[in-house]
Amino acid sequence: ASASPARSSPPRLQAADEPPPLRALRSFLYFNGPEATARRLVAGLAGGRATAPAGGLVFDASAPSGLGLEWGTLDDVVMGGRSASSFQLTTDDDGLAVGRFEGVVTTRGGGGFTGVRTRTLSPPLDLRAAAAAAEGGGDLTVVLRVRGDGNRFKFVMRDDEDWNGVAWTQSFDTAAGEWTTARLPLAGFVPTRFARTDRLARPFRADRCTALQFALSKFEYDAGLNPRFEEGRFRLDVQSIGVVRA
Repeated sequence: ASASPARSSPPRLQAADEPPPLRALRSFLYFNGPEATARRLVAGLAGGRATAPAGGLVFDASAPSGLGLEWGTLDDVVMGGRSASSFQLTTDDDGLAVGRFEGVVTTRGGGGFTGVRTRTLSPPLDLRAAAAAAEGGGDLTVVLRVRGDGNRFKFVMRDDEDWNGVAWTQSFDTAAGEWTTARLPLAGFVPTRFARTDRLARPFRADRCTALQFALSKFEYDAGLNPRFEEGRFRLDVQSIGVVRA
């Protein structure tokens, strides 16, 4: 059997005074460098059908290796900004396993957004089949179990390998320090490119989800402002991501 490319470490939370170009380069190499490209090539040659997560559970912080999701930061340093974030698997003060997205968001340098995204999923996820296997009936719905800080975040899905392709996005609010369940119907996801609505986009292909992403941004859609955006430190704990028919 051929050897798999070695894994590189995800971009870590950088010091605020580290040059933005260096931080941007770290992100680029993690997502689109030689190693990432080789991994996609190997997966493509191997073929294989899209996978359907058991019970509709896409991400479970207590068993994060189940689907092999690899998260990395994607902050506004790619456009000269100064925001910085990280995503780490950890336990909270109550011993609960969480995926923790945290950092500092600022509009300095012309930015105002921060995010964490999975590497391209190969093979992709079949969310439609996963939802059919879960309990319930009705329309496909993404279910997030999260604890935030009062900010409004975005959840993003993609269905191709185009790095700057359509990002299917839906916003959700959090209550400071409280666990909440955000239910995001598939019909409510907005096809966007760089936070602007792509009105020519085709429907989302739920049978081949290729990436997941969380983001905190100054902007909502089409230059509209996020009404709950605040500069400074932020935190979003993610316990699980699932899909159901609801």
